[in-house]
Amino acid sequence: MTRGVWALCMAVALTACVDRTGGKPYDDAVTGWVGRSDQQLVAEWGDPTESAPAAKGGKLLVYKTRFYINNTNSWSSCTTSFQVDKKGAIVATKIERENGDLGCDAGGRVSS
Repeated sequence: MTRGVWALCMAVALTACVDRTGGKPYDDAVTGWVGRSDQQLVAEWGDPTESAPAAKGGKLLVYKTRFYINNTNSWSSCTTSFQVDKKGAIVATKIERENGDLGCDAGGRVSS
């Protein structure tokens, strides 16, 4: 019974760190969304942390993640934004990292 509970806990923990990049470097995976639809993004990434109207009838979809840095014993965050035009196509992306070049792909989602 103990092994089964441990295995279940590990599966849940690993699910929280799913790599949404398909093995690509995070920046390449994010910019690869340009030209695709916001519906495809939400279907693959889930609901955004934030959504707001943008200029010219479009919208901005924002995904925030938070992750722990072992060697500094601190938390960091990443904000990935997708600009969507009024037809639902992603036209631009932006990645903001709290601590420079640290990875964003394995972070846990921040609740909205």
